[in-house]
Amino acid sequence: KNASDGLPVRCVGVWAKDKYFYLKRYFEIFTSAMKNKWEGGLCYIDLFAGCGKCRVRETCEEIDGSALVSLSVKYPFKKYIMVELSSDAVSALRKRVEKTPHKDRIKIIPGDCNDEIDKIICEIPRKSLSLAVVDPTGLHINFETLHKLTEGLRIDLIITFPEGMDIKRNLSKFIRQSHCILDDYIGDEDWRQLFPKDVKGINQLTSTHVEESLIGYYRENLGKLSYKE
Repeated sequence: KNASDGLPVRCVGVWAKDKYFYLKRYFEIFTSAMKNKWEGGLCYIDLFAGCGKCRVRETCEEIDGSALVSLSVKYPFKKYIMVELSSDAVSALRKRVEKTPHKDRIKIIPGDCNDEIDKIICEIPRKSLSLAVVDPTGLHINFETLHKLTEGLRIDLIITFPEGMDIKRNLSKFIRQSHCILDDYIGDEDWRQLFPKDVKGINQLTSTHVEESLIGYYRENLGKLSYKE
């Protein structure tokens, strides 16, 4: 079922309301603190922009997704770069952003952000400060993509880490594989050292332990990214 505007909508859990609440607060802090301090202005980047609208599964309430939230007149972004893989979502997003006062500042890039990273980088204004929201539904962002995105640029990252239960279900399979999607997400293959190699040992791990261990390791790798000094 489409949204009230007749365009596609993404179904989300009630937790999404909390996520967007904190996202708005960060946008306020980021833009108010950094406004007029960068020659190239402030740039917003959304690597998984979606269709722009969400419907809360439990209540049927319609809410704005991150892309439309960023377009509030309260946030003085000079440019918006929105990336989305689904052609249907891209079409809906284009129609929705056309109704906003910032439509002339928006660049929508169809495709996988991992494949389109060079195009994304070319769109970022020089001497700007960017805020990139990385909110995939799974392990869909390669660490190398973040490396390329941040190299030589000033970019704040807001990253959603996949739920531990989904990773735990596949952990024993990932460990046995010589190369897997989690390697691309984390940035190397050494994360395997965090866990036992036998299935019985893995099954005894809690989802919280798996998630916290991987998040800690992921944060360490993020700390190695070559941000501009």
